[in-house]
Amino acid sequence: MVNNVIKSVAVKLSSLPFIEGIVLGGSRARGIYTEDSDIDIR
Repeated sequence: MVNNVIKSVAVKLSSLPFIEGIVLGGSRARGIYTEDSDIDIR
C-alpha cells in the first residue's frame, strides 16, 4: 500500500518540468521502517 503511494507520488512529481530528481530518504530508504514511519522525499 505505502509503496504504491510512494510510486504514485514519484510519477506525479517526475512529470513536472522543474523537478530534476526525487530521492527517498530516512528509514524507508534504509529498509528499516515500521508501520508508523513517515515518508521522506527530497
